[in-house]
Amino acid sequence: MDLRELIWKNVNADTGLPNFKEYYAAVYLKWPSPEEIDVKDLVRSYIMDNKSYDNLKSRGLGAVTMGGARIFEELQCINYLYPDLLKIADIEIIFYRFIEYWEIGRSRFDDNEHRDFYYDEFYDRYQALERVIGSFSFEIDQMNSDLVVSLLKMLDEMSEYGINTLESRALLFSKERIEAELGENIIDQFYSDDKNKIADATNAAEHIILKWPELDTAKELLIEQIRLIRYGKQPGLQMFYISIHNLAYMGVLDLSDEILMPLDKALLECAEHTAYEKIKECTEKEIKSTINLRSACARTAFQIDKCISEKPDAPVLKGIEKWKEICIGRLSNNEFVEVKRQWLL
Repeated sequence: MDLRELIWKNVNADTGLPNFKEYYAAVYLKWPSPEEIDVKDLVRSYIMDNKSYDNLKSRGLGAVTMGGARIFEELQCINYLYPDLLKIADIEIIFYRFIEYWEIGRSRFDDNEHRDFYYDEFYDRYQALERVIGSFSFEIDQMNSDLVVSLLKMLDEMSEYGINTLESRALLFSKERIEAELGENIIDQFYSDDKNKIADATNAAEHIILKWPELDTAKELLIEQIRLIRYGKQPGLQMFYISIHNLAYMGVLDLSDEILMPLDKALLECAEHTAYEKIKECTEKEIKSTINLRSACARTAFQIDKCISEKPDAPVLKGIEKWKEICIGRLSNNEFVEVKRQWLL
């Protein structure tokens, strides 16, 4: 029996997909399959099956689920690995279902006399919904304009309940509206002391820079993140580094001197400021936090080094060289393997 027969010998009667509950459906698009099976069609049918959305709507606030919903996770995985699998008509159907899910959940929450008790659960569920919306990618002019209006109305309502919505707005706003208002709102949220707000802002910024790197707003968002990195802004420092790494990895990071030089200085300063001998409280939590931040710095430096090494007139950057020494050079003997391996990914 070959691998494809082994994988597909036991399929779910409802979905037609292999009966491995621990795997997301997107995985089956990467695995071998019999020639007669249209895996894309099976995965799409599974994602569009109304049962998953009916299950969402049927859940009351009586059981604490911390926002967990399998269909949300499935959609985020599909959107990341296969962003073109779902057509715009499919996405519109999903969004109409999301609006209905929000309206039902909001109504139940408003009618509940123990709203304070259930707020965290309510927040987790609908913040998860917002993140799923933000994970889609499409040209906004392809979508039904009335649906866009309804989605933006829903986001306005979510904001009134303390749910962060910048990432979804970055998807749904026109380029002109992003320039006019969203960029400033994102920068303001960078300065929050709430890590959830900062995550929302960095995700929104990343979406804008990826989609419209030529916008003045895109450069302003990037410069502001680098400025906050140099200030050592917490919470948020590690998120800013990860976002810049992602942009470099996807080949859209602006490598002009205006961006590269202060970023290199930030990397050099971070190497010095996070040196282990400077840890004030040698607790497990503090050490782990320092390792995580240094790992983010090393990963970012490695990716930038890959980008600039392809340029014929690549500059010598002290911050990049410092992290190279830390990971694979003369300083590597005094570094944790979690940090060093970032240069080898």
